[in-house]
Amino acid sequence: MLRYAKISGINCDREKLMDIFHEHKHRTNYYVSNSEEMPVSSITWADVEKPDYIKELESNFNFFYQSYFIMSSGYWPHVDDTRQCLISFEIQNENNVPLKFYDPDEEAIHPDPKNGAIMWNPQALHGSEPSPTQRIFYQIELEDDKPFEFYVEKYINEELLK
Repeated sequence: MLRYAKISGINCDREKLMDIFHEHKHRTNYYVSNSEEMPVSSITWADVEKPDYIKELESNFNFFYQSYFIMSSGYWPHVDDTRQCLISFEIQNENNVPLKFYDPDEEAIHPDPKNGAIMWNPQALHGSEPSPTQRIFYQIELEDDKPFEFYVEKYINEELLK
């Protein structure tokens, strides 16, 4: 089963995203899973006007659902509840801790955001080893009513990006 793919054709400006992150980090939400705090937090756009650069990035995708910043210093293996396909840009990862898939083990290394992103399947068992520093990603979530394989096919057929 394919669990991730590096994609090109969509790039982002890490510095602009870091500026947006710092401007909005006071709005951080913390996840709770099975009555335990998941060591992952996010910044979403539900209660504020999206910055223009975020709107610009979102507008590049067919099947767009939502976007957000995800922050963690590592998290245990799990499968997401509903998310089917993510486009992930690494904004900060000082210790180069990769996204890890399990059974069998495989690591996904993000490219520099100026050279693309990774598209990955959050329905596959995944996690991250602990990092001594916070990792920050900007993620675009595609519609949850289609499986990851659908989006891989759309990318191969050049129908994922507008």
